[in-house]
Amino acid sequence: MEISPIAGITLSRMGSDAFMTDQMPPDWRAEGACLTADPDLFFPIATGAVAARQANQARRICAGCLVRAQCLRFAMNIPEAHGIWGGTTPEERLRERRRERERDRRYARRVASGLAAS
Repeated sequence: MEISPIAGITLSRMGSDAFMTDQMPPDWRAEGACLTADPDLFFPIATGAVAARQANQARRICAGCLVRAQCLRFAMNIPEAHGIWGGTTPEERLRERRRERERDRRYARRVASGLAAS
């Protein structure tokens, strides 16, 4: 089963909240494009236009990252509530988690109604 693509990445999923991590080498972070970037870009503390500029700059760095999918998968699995991870904002990740929970509920209702009909 796959979850909706966010930031142009589709993640495979197993179970309710367990995102597949078996394909993530433990050292994936060492390959991140953000490794040499200013960490403040990925965790903006400013508000308004300044924060938006920082987030957009971070997302541009993420766009060219070779481990972007692993980074996003990590943030979704934790779930990470702060910062730019895999090119996504906390709000985007929260929306995706809500969509996933709703898909799970709909699926459970379909399965339950199918079992009740048998």
